[in-house]
Amino acid sequence: MYERSNKRLCVEKQRSNDSKEPQIKNRTGRLPVELLGEFMNSNLEFSITAKIVEYTIPPVKDMLVLGKESPVGCIAMRRALELLVVSPYEHIELTGDEVISDILVRKQLLRRLPQNALIDFVLKQIKPLLGREEILHVALDVEVLIKNKHPA
Repeated sequence: MYERSNKRLCVEKQRSNDSKEPQIKNRTGRLPVELLGEFMNSNLEFSITAKIVEYTIPPVKDMLVLGKESPVGCIAMRRALELLVVSPYEHIELTGDEVISDILVRKQLLRRLPQNALIDFVLKQIKPLLGREEILHVALDVEVLIKNKHPA
């Protein structure tokens, strides 16, 4: 092994059955970025798109949908929201669902939208996008139309 340009690159004489060339790796065992181009097919293209926005407090605007195996449970998430947010969140537990465990939604939204309509929306529209191990942040745009008929 030898060091090169302070990046602790080393040449390991690990030979596979069909390769006689030494493999160049960094400490993590991955191919260094500056050498990646030498080993890649020239027909490949990469594209990176980023949406950059300012971090806001609270980090949750309207609703969180938690998967059954999400890394943060509902109780921990509710406690964090209580510390970060002035407006309260309503906890809706979905006991019979195989993907979604909980929904945390701003209580103000439930003044304009019945809870059963929200659950139905989440199960039909959000659930197909959610994995059991995920937490989805959902921004809702609830519009209420009121029609009032007066007799003539």
